[in-house]
Amino acid sequence: MRFPHLYRHGQILLVPVVFLLLFFVYPLVTILWVSFQWVGGGVREVLADATTWYVVGFTLRLAV
Repeated sequence: MRFPHLYRHGQILLVPVVFLLLFFVYPLVTILWVSFQWVGGGVREVLADATTWYVVGFTLRLAV
């Protein structure tokens, strides 16, 4: 191994963990936070809307 000191301290895992936090976890948490703080309505109103279920059905049909 070229860099054994990096493996011992777990520093080699720092790069992928920071990458995932920055480009996956942070955007996901931000999207969920904004979605549940939406002033115009809530999750119940969105799930009760017929347009939502049309889009879900259309997406599932395309996926199949």
